[in-house]
Amino acid sequence: MPSRITARARTPGRRRDRMARHMGRSAAHGRQGQRHDGHPAGLGPGTRAPVHQRGRADPATPPGQQVRSDLEARHWAAIEAHKDKDGNPAIKPHVLAVLHLARLTGLRLGDLVRLSWEQVGQKAIVVERKRQGCAIIPILPDLSHLLDQLAADIKPDDQGKRHKTGPILRNSRGQGWIESGVESVWRKAKPKGFDRVIYDLRGSYVTFLAQQRLTDEEIARIIGWTAQRIAEIRARYVDEERVIINLVERLSA
Repeated sequence: MPSRITARARTPGRRRDRMARHMGRSAAHGRQGQRHDGHPAGLGPGTRAPVHQRGRADPATPPGQQVRSDLEARHWAAIEAHKDKDGNPAIKPHVLAVLHLARLTGLRLGDLVRLSWEQVGQKAIVVERKRQGCAIIPILPDLSHLLDQLAADIKPDDQGKRHKTGPILRNSRGQGWIESGVESVWRKAKPKGFDRVIYDLRGSYVTFLAQQRLTDEEIARIIGWTAQRIAEIRARYVDEERVIINLVERLSA
């Protein structure tokens, strides 16, 4: 049965376009060369650090920042370590694409599976909902790179051209996902050590934005939630993490 919340592709108006530019600048401030997962650009899921760097903290990295990176990276390390009987990655690229798009946009699963290339602008992804308002997701470097990878997987036409139309996320048959399909596949593929559901990745994105010193109101404009809901996420994840980080910094002093 189709969800009551639908995402419709629509050309952003002037007000939404201005908001998208503003949010892109705000969220991108201070993020040059750094990934959402705390790794330097060029590292992350699917790419391992050199052997001599593994298991050793960077002496130039503040203790709190190291803990924040470790807390986030351990989930993706579980995915990287998950292999099939032949030693190949057990989680297929079309499944990983769902997870990474979730963590880089904060969109709910229903919006993710309906997200189309027509909703991707030059600076932001615009998702309009009937009941929850408009989400304007700034396209930061990590998200831009993921979209480029997904575009490269589009099957070319007879002239060898790839057309960015239709669903961004597609299953193993090249068709658009449905929510129940994603949930079923992920239940079977989820490795030990990844103790999150797909919904939790929305909280990861909100946490990332909050750590960039965006206000609750600014974050609410980006993902289309209420400022009150953002405040709840901040209290649950960001403030709790800050307590842990402060403890580590005190013990490391």
